[in-house]
Amino acid sequence: ESYVAKAIAERFGRGWAEHVTKGAGTTEPFGIATRATNSSVVATGTAAAPTLTGDLLIDLAESLDDAYKATNCAFMMHPQTIAKVRKLKDSNGQYLW
Repeated sequence: ESYVAKAIAERFGRGWAEHVTKGAGTTEPFGIATRATNSSVVATGTAAAPTLTGDLLIDLAESLDDAYKATNCAFMMHPQTIAKVRKLKDSNGQYLW
């Protein structure tokens, strides 16, 4: 019984997470990604291929309103963005992450 309840809750959570992330706002909630505006995206270069730097990540973190800088605050990123962030290096070639 416990296993089935956990499996159902996990499936529900995954479905809900997708709606909250990519929802179109018709028969589901508006998603975070669909409601984001250019002002909420930190990027340089072109929209299709932004240049990601450590300084931009710091600017992003510090651009948050103090009300959102909670102890458990986190960023949500596409896996390809995480890969780019993890590949950032300092001037000595050492990974920042």
